[in-house]
Amino acid sequence: MASIQGHKGKRAIRWVCPVDGKHRQYTPKDQRVANLQRCKREIERACDEGRRWVAPAARAAEHPGLDLVVAAILRDRSRALAPATVRQVRIGYGLFLDSLRWSVGEGVRLTVAHFSRQALADYYSFLTSPREQELVHPVSGKVYLQRFVCNDTTAADRVREIEDLWLRVADHDLYGDLCPRPRRLRDLPRRAIIKRPVPTWDEMDRAVTAARPEHRGRVQYGAEWLYRLFYLQRFLGLRSGQVRRLLWSDFDLAGSTLTIRGALGKSRQEQQGRVVPISDHLVAELATWGRRDGLVLGRMVSASAVRVSGRRVWARSGVRDEVWAALPGRRGQQTHAFRHGFVTGLRSASVDLTLIHYLVGHRDGDIADTYTYWALMQDQLRAAVGLIPALGEGAAGASVVLPLGGPGRAVAE
Repeated sequence: MASIQGHKGKRAIRWVCPVDGKHRQYTPKDQRVANLQRCKREIERACDEGRRWVAPAARAAEHPGLDLVVAAILRDRSRALAPATVRQVRIGYGLFLDSLRWSVGEGVRLTVAHFSRQALADYYSFLTSPREQELVHPVSGKVYLQRFVCNDTTAADRVREIEDLWLRVADHDLYGDLCPRPRRLRDLPRRAIIKRPVPTWDEMDRAVTAARPEHRGRVQYGAEWLYRLFYLQRFLGLRSGQVRRLLWSDFDLAGSTLTIRGALGKSRQEQQGRVVPISDHLVAELATWGRRDGLVLGRMVSASAVRVSGRRVWARSGVRDEVWAALPGRRGQQTHAFRHGFVTGLRSASVDLTLIHYLVGHRDGDIADTYTYWALMQDQLRAAVGLIPALGEGAAGASVVLPLGGPGRAVAE
């Protein structure tokens, strides 16, 4: 417990530091009783929490810049996250720093002391308020204005990301004693479960066929890289980002296998890499794709190009819009629909769910993750991929509804 005692004509606060056990003393400049009592309460709260109390005048000098603290936390997280996830986390942290500068002013030095519930509320308002930012085009060099705004659920997810950052900073060995006690922003909106129909094999075949490059007069429909992307996703069930980075050296056409490198993984389990068998129909198609060097798609393609071109192909295929188009509160899934269709198609063929988890690279979450030796399960995996119908032979089965955000999404996320 802290006590207020007289010292050299002034009143001082004395206590025993719980960190090192030494006797401490603090003489505030403001000798008013209210200020003394406030400092005494702060000291007692710090002692109860087992941390060292720092005087207000020394906090500004001891507090490192918040940008340095965020960079240190990001370095720690990058050891367990995929590079693409690290980029998204960096964007979220950067938006929070921009929000703080917007609320406290450009000339104020940001420190960990700026973490507060009010800062979280200001960040939510910052994300949901329309704003414009000057950007420079990477090719033409022209300056243009881009409008940014987040919907309520996306902004809530961003706020929860900063709440997690606050917890990590408070638990850090170097910055934990300087950080305020973590708080949470209550009553944030949650994502509603939106049911989206899953494409059948026949509908996926129509999208793949529509992506095949075709010239009608001076107009070209489809593209070779998009056709290859859709074809591979239809037979592999992988994510778009993984397929776009596949190399010809990853395929063993003689052995009908695909080595999915750890660098393509999203989760920690996927980052260990795995070998999966591939369908004989896919092997026969790959043998006709000409030069086998470098990227399988022929060139690196951006995610935005996939979304734009994918929308056109799906619209031209005549497949139901609710399968691939954007829904209220949800973006479209021009490529992820193949992943849902792959999983649902194999599941409807009575393939064991554990085998499907392994093929698509999804964490099973049970004892199979740790104790299944998949090198001895190649026969079962090959039998599973043997049930994938050839292009154009997929039966137009009944529409299956998969709840996004519910238990069914855990299979195909």
